[in-house]
Amino acid sequence: MESTGVITLDATAEEVAPRGDLGGAEELVEHLVSGLSARTQAEYRADLRHLAAASQMSEPEVIRVALGGAAAANRLALAWRQAMLAAGLSPSTVNRRLSALRGALRVARTLGLCSHGIEIRGVRPDAGQMAGPSLASVQAVARYLDRQPGTYAAFRDRALFLGLLFLRGLRTFEALGLLVGDIDGQRINVRRKGRRVKESLGMSASTAAMLALALESHPDRAAPDFASRPVFVGVTGSDRSRPLSRSGAQKRLDAISAEVGIARVRLHGFRHAAITSILDVSGGNVAEAQQFAGHANPKTTMVYDDRRRDRALAASETLAAALIGAGAPPKS
Repeated sequence: MESTGVITLDATAEEVAPRGDLGGAEELVEHLVSGLSARTQAEYRADLRHLAAASQMSEPEVIRVALGGAAAANRLALAWRQAMLAAGLSPSTVNRRLSALRGALRVARTLGLCSHGIEIRGVRPDAGQMAGPSLASVQAVARYLDRQPGTYAAFRDRALFLGLLFLRGLRTFEALGLLVGDIDGQRINVRRKGRRVKESLGMSASTAAMLALALESHPDRAAPDFASRPVFVGVTGSDRSRPLSRSGAQKRLDAISAEVGIARVRLHGFRHAAITSILDVSGGNVAEAQQFAGHANPKTTMVYDDRRRDRALAASETLAAALIGAGAPPKS
């Protein structure tokens, strides 16, 4: 029986350096990342390097195991998933990394290198992990940012957290991947999840105004290649003018949450709060919320509607408890 190696997670994807040449497997990886943005290409490659390091194999060895047969490939995926969960990685990170392996085998089937895929499913976050901040928390963040001095950092945070993640409901990587040239008045060109080409999306006047202020105060505004620079960049030390990372944005949001005195807000939580709010104000119009969210499958959007109904049930139970406490008439 083919071994999948002993999976450990002593290193993160970012800390794992490429080891050796992928040899014949490099063609598979090149096809996998073809047409994707530079950021997404780097993430896919880092995820596959992480699998190799976690399995204590070289990159060519782990690719050969995955191509060796359905049983070996699925054992590899299952062991990797269990190890990542044991290390405390978030469901979204686990699922993203598994999708890199799943995508590699999909390309391999197209190239005639194998006939199998990965049947191991991703991890479904529980309700607590999926829930976004309350509208009151979002408003508290907005009030805090309104009070900040008129600097690029303040305008950046407002455009990112409130304008794009909440008001436009973008995924974090979609917002952080925006270039200055992607913004055109009240439209933005976004590479959405699973898409190889950018899609033109409309945005509200409020979001457009937030982005305009961020661009007007951008530290690289005078650069001749400004249109190709990231919209969101760091402002201090070695991070100055470098693309703002997900971890950097989350640290900033954590600091704001602590300053405001609200529970920790995840970056992706803004999107969850936005979709749930749209379902609230539209009376549960899933089609409208699906279009806003860019979900390919309405069933994904309906997960948010299910949580709305859970909240309604909780509210009903609260009222029932109050009624009983007030002395409801006894059963006849």
